[in-house]
Amino acid sequence: MKSRTTLILVLIALVIGGLVALDHYKGTPTDEATAKRKKLLDIERADITHVELVRTNETIVLDKVGNDWEIKQPIATPADHSAVSGILDELQFAQRTRTLSSPDQAGLNQTEIGLNPPRLVLKLSGKKGPATLRVGGPTPTGNSVYVQVEGQKEIALTESSVAQRLDRSLNDLRQRTVLEVSAATATRVELKAAGQVVELAKSAGTTNAEPQWALVQPLSARADQTRASELLNDLNGLRIADFISDDPKDLRTHKLDEPVRELTVWKSASDLGSTLLIGPSPSNDTAKVLAKLKGRDSIFTLPADAVHKLDVAVNDLRDRAVVVFDTEAVRGLEVQRGTDRLSVERQEAGWKLTAPVQRAADPDEVDNLLASLEQLEAKEFVADVPTDLEPYGLTVPSVIISLKGEGTNVLASLLFGSVSATNGLQYAKLAGEPFVYGVETNLAEWLPAGPLPLFARRLAELNSDQITRLVIEQAGGAGKLVVERDPDKNWRLVEPSTGALDADGLRAVADAFAGLRAEEFVTGTPEKLTECGLDKPALTVTATTADKNYVLKIGFTQNADTYCAWWNDPESVFTISAASFQTLKKEILQSATLPPAPPAETNQPPAAAPAS
Repeated sequence: MKSRTTLILVLIALVIGGLVALDHYKGTPTDEATAKRKKLLDIERADITHVELVRTNETIVLDKVGNDWEIKQPIATPADHSAVSGILDELQFAQRTRTLSSPDQAGLNQTEIGLNPPRLVLKLSGKKGPATLRVGGPTPTGNSVYVQVEGQKEIALTESSVAQRLDRSLNDLRQRTVLEVSAATATRVELKAAGQVVELAKSAGTTNAEPQWALVQPLSARADQTRASELLNDLNGLRIADFISDDPKDLRTHKLDEPVRELTVWKSASDLGSTLLIGPSPSNDTAKVLAKLKGRDSIFTLPADAVHKLDVAVNDLRDRAVVVFDTEAVRGLEVQRGTDRLSVERQEAGWKLTAPVQRAADPDEVDNLLASLEQLEAKEFVADVPTDLEPYGLTVPSVIISLKGEGTNVLASLLFGSVSATNGLQYAKLAGEPFVYGVETNLAEWLPAGPLPLFARRLAELNSDQITRLVIEQAGGAGKLVVERDPDKNWRLVEPSTGALDADGLRAVADAFAGLRAEEFVTGTPEKLTECGLDKPALTVTATTADKNYVLKIGFTQNADTYCAWWNDPESVFTISAASFQTLKKEILQSATLPPAPPAETNQPPAAAPAS
């Protein structure tokens, strides 16, 4: 009994499985099939390559050429890709709201419903073969229109909005983009106006460098890359407002035989170029200008404000950066003022001053100097080919800044001359270039007059663990403390002979000494040393390492925040922060302390301004 029941269940499962498989392979009515029957046409937009819109008085023929659409009739001109795609999208997804079978059509007059002749016929060709849709008039309610697929006896209704979106005029379908260009695709641009030619050309570029725009007419000069890209974007953004005529005889009528300006764009060396001719405004509309593409018959209008963006002079396109260089390629920088020379070099350990003194340079200050050079802009293009540099004070420049690369390679030399009495700009030029620029007269704000501003703020590349001996002396022999490390690297007290060391305090003093930074460097003349109280320092700290002694002397306070100080290697006079001073004179004995330093206010002379 159980075997028979099992057999019956197996047979039922097999039948159900077979029906499911049959349904899968053969197909059954589904929502998808129902939706398919509601569609006006069984097409895929991507498959269509030919479209005709036929009216009683006009036929528009469109063909797909590559990825673009072109109008072939009644004129040959590019089509608006989005407009054609809109028609095909509408046809692919348009639905029947009702289908009228033969009995339903009883009493309908094909002429009265606009199907004999049809108001509009759309003929399509593609991978699936031809398809034709006839569009008639509206239904009595006006919400729908009558349509009929050629080859079918049925008449269908579809929403009137579908017919409206299909009923496109020739001008609706014409391309309104004037020139399809971009900074990435264009290789050359020429602008002609009022007898002057301005031409930009793009370099071929290299493996490590992007192609760059350069001016080639009316002069050879660096171009402003941003402005060149903006010009091409403005060209690419031009859109036709109105189509005026397609008759070549109207060229003279609309004064385009002698255009106000011409703009030509090339996309490759073999490209013949696309030229836009721009004429005057129509007599009845100053908000637009007349234009046409050379080699085509169509005359159209463009928005005047969009065209005015293309009114550029040569100086509008010039790079206003006075000197262009790769910061990473700079291995040295030299500033020459008469016989005074300031020089820094990039070495393995970092930037180093090599003249007039040799010592570590502050990398931030050198980077700031290079950044100021990069940001130096021409406020005025004074002269392009000057015959005499004397009027600009450039025969004997007041300042010469040279950027050096590897070896003896000079990347750029920038010359500064006199100041214009007319506009207060300082004359400048690059060696090897003819151009004279006018720049802001703020040289003193970013160009150091001497080496002091470039001194490395960190006084020594020292780690506190390297210090083997510390000597701290108070003014006038009032107190002296000496500590040194034993063979196990532990600190021991040498002088005074008794007392216990405060390990944390001692570590703070050693760390402060090793990491000491100058706030500002000043000249170290004998007069200055006396002014700062460094001839009789309030505190002297000497640190010994394996190979040298470092000596720090601290004098008067300059203000509430800084103290004068002197350092021996290399010899320097500078200011340190009050916080650093307080740490360096920190108590490091638990059972005995150094006598306090004399109050700075009691022996402080009038503060002198630091020399720059």
